Amino acid sequence: MKTIKLKHQSHLSHPKIHAASSLLNTESRIFLCSDDQYTLFELHENKWKSHSWDNAPTLPINSIELKKVKPDFECLLKISKNEIGLIPSGSKDNRSLALILNFLSQEFRTLNLKSFFSELSMKIQKINIEGALSLESEYLFLNRGIGEFKSSIIRVDRDSFKIKNIHEIDFGLTDNLHLHGSELSIHNNKLFALAVAENASNSYEDGKIHGSGFFKLSMDNFEVEEIFIFDHIIKAEGLCRYQDEWLIATDPDGEGISQFYSF
Repeated sequence: MKTIKLKHQSHLSHPKIHAASSLLNTESRIFLCSDDQYTLFELHENKWKSHSWDNAPTLPINSIELKKVKPDFECLLKISKNEIGLIPSGSKDNRSLALILNFLSQEFRTLNLKSFFSELSMKIQKINIEGALSLESEYLFLNRGIGEFKSSIIRVDRDSFKIKNIHEIDFGLTDNLHLHGSELSIHNNKLFALAVAENASNSYEDGKIHGSGFFKLSMDNFEVEEIFIFDHIIKAEGLCRYQDEWLIATDPDGEGISQFYSF
C-alpha cells in the first residue's frame, strides 16, 4: 500500500458545488454532478458552467429535509457520443430517476431505473450505486457496500439494460475501517476506482471519514491490483483525467463546499 500526495486545486472550487459525487472527462469536456441538485456542471476554461433541468422539482433549503428528497445523482455515464447520464444511487425508492443531457440540443430527458434497481435488489442486499462506466457492449456500475458488505461491480448489457453478472471487490482497510467504492474511471484501457472509509452504520446516513484511496483494477476479473491511500483525509467521490493528471472531487457531507485535488 502506497501513499499519494494530493495537490489542492483551489481555483476549481465553486460555491454552488457542495456535494460533488462524480466527474467524467468525455469528448474533451469535463462534467460534474452533485447528489443534491438537478444540475450538470461543465468545466470550461477552468470555470464551471451549469446545465439545469427545466422541469426540476423545487428542493428544500433545509439540509435535513433536502436529504429526504434529493435526487442522489452519484455517477455520470456516457450514454452516446452526444449524451451523458446522471445516474442515481437507488439507495431509496425515490432515488431511481436518471437524467440524460443531449449535448447538441442542450435538453434533458428522464430515464426511470426502477426496474433495474428492482432486479438488482434480488442480487445485492444493500444498493448504493456510486460509480459508472461505459464500455463498448456493456455498462459497469460500482455498488458501494457498507461495513462487512463488500463493494461490487455490476456488468449490465447496454442494449437490454439487464444485469449480466456481479463481482464482489475487497478494497481493504484503512484506519481499521473497510474502504468502499465511490467512483469508476478508465484510462489507457486500464480500470481505476476510488474508495472511501466511512464510519457509517448504513448506506443512507453519513459518517466520519477515515480516509480514501485510489485503486487499479483488473479489466478481466476486477480484482484489486494496486492500492494507493491519499495523504489527505477526504471523502473522494469524483475521478477523471485533467491536464495529464488525475483530478479528484470531494463530497464534504454538508461541511462547506466541494474541494478539488490532483495527482
